[in-house]
Amino acid sequence: MTDKKEPVKRLPLDKAKVASKKHVAAISLNYLDFVLIALVFVVALVGALWGEKIAVNDGLGWDGYIYGNIARDFSIRNIFNLQLDAYTIQRILPAVVVHYALRLLQSPFSTPNIALGFALLNVILLTLSALAWCLICNKLRMNSVGKLIGFLGIFGSFALTKWVSFYPVLTDTGGFAISMGMLYFYLSKKKAFLLFLTLVGAFTWPTLIYEGLLFLFFQKNNNNNEDEWSPVPNQLNARISFMFSIILLLGLLWAIAHHDPNVLVPPYESLITNSILVTVLYWFFALAMLLDKSRFFNLRYWLGQVRPVQWLIILLCTVAIKAVQRLIAPTINPFTDPVSILSYILLEPVAAPGKFFVSHLFFFGPVFFFALFWWKLVTRFVQDQGLGLVLNMVLGLFFLLDSESRCAINFFPLFILPVAYVADSFYWRPREWGIFALLTVIFSRVWLPLNEVPNLIARMFPFFLHDKVYMAEQNAGGVVPDVFYWMSIGPWTSPHGYILETALAIPTGCLLYFLVLRPLSRRTVHSGDG
Repeated sequence: MTDKKEPVKRLPLDKAKVASKKHVAAISLNYLDFVLIALVFVVALVGALWGEKIAVNDGLGWDGYIYGNIARDFSIRNIFNLQLDAYTIQRILPAVVVHYALRLLQSPFSTPNIALGFALLNVILLTLSALAWCLICNKLRMNSVGKLIGFLGIFGSFALTKWVSFYPVLTDTGGFAISMGMLYFYLSKKKAFLLFLTLVGAFTWPTLIYEGLLFLFFQKNNNNNEDEWSPVPNQLNARISFMFSIILLLGLLWAIAHHDPNVLVPPYESLITNSILVTVLYWFFALAMLLDKSRFFNLRYWLGQVRPVQWLIILLCTVAIKAVQRLIAPTINPFTDPVSILSYILLEPVAAPGKFFVSHLFFFGPVFFFALFWWKLVTRFVQDQGLGLVLNMVLGLFFLLDSESRCAINFFPLFILPVAYVADSFYWRPREWGIFALLTVIFSRVWLPLNEVPNLIARMFPFFLHDKVYMAEQNAGGVVPDVFYWMSIGPWTSPHGYILETALAIPTGCLLYFLVLRPLSRRTVHSGDG
């Protein structure tokens, strides 16, 4: 006689404390998990071996040319002769892994072999990320609905389908995969593994070390206090958000006053006021709802986060890593120094009204609309997971101001996990599944060639052949991707590209809201897999 598995009961998020279950399910993989992991492996491998590839620099690309040369020339003995700068050293690890993999296999350090090495490394990292996703969902006792919605939103995005296969010689996939691992170890309270990934991430993606430090310093909640859902005293969340909004406004004005007038896609002068307004409102409301928790304004709660011995060990490891980086790469590139990067991030949101969100929608997929429409419910989940995740979300909100979406790829899973958890609380009918899946595939653009000029769409819209960005890159010499590639990278999206993307984003948002989210909100919540 076999025991009948009882469904996991879920309550509506507007009436319950999300993710506050006392009984944690055993962390194991089921049949669906193995299917999803295998699917990611197969799709990633097909893209790596037979997918369309960037033609610039014999398949290495622009930034990839730097990492490709590191993979070719690296050795411990001549590491000081590589002339690395303070920014590149933070992204060196994937190239080092490819170097030693080729050496182990006794393969020539040719450009095709290096590009293939990066592509296969991406396959491994994506497969491990799928494993981490399944473990996270099982840790939170999600049903198959939330697991699949998040899986489709993450691994069906342009970022992890078309982009990583088209431009493999980058460190983006490493940044994403390590962040996914960090998220799992944070939720599992495994600090030793979290510290290890933080140290590894310091040589893989520039912002991973800060993400890891926030996870390490601030704990995941053990339980909920009785007063957690009491009102925030004196609306301190709104006041603090307003204060930070004023600071952001001053930063935007500073970036506008000091920006390079010769930039390829300058801000729309006539729309700067609108752009500033959209940016400041985004920052204020997103931050105010994220901080809408009374315990965040309780000094005892903050003091309870302090672990003197652990913090000292973490700080010593961080100082040691930074010292090694400074020793190996003492020079600072004027284009990637902290002030230049800050100015770059602050200038992007005022380039055009809402351009940063439109860019993220096309890079990360329509699942980002769910984060927008469900933001209040999303913040409840985030708040309940502790200060580490809350502060990382604040950091992610800031980096999402940059319309170059790939720069925030390590924060991508942090935003989609709560979306998946909210989605898991509702009953999905086939129509909603179909609409979301279809839009995800369309926005993934796996079907759209990026090296063919003019392609069918460009012939339908001939003004794209005279796109300012595309023509500038083409005139610089060599074979460059077509205009639809540049529309995937926010800062290089031309006025024509911005108008087209916005014209597509608005009806997409309406479609998702009226045909998916509103019907879901009227239904009983999903309860179990049965």
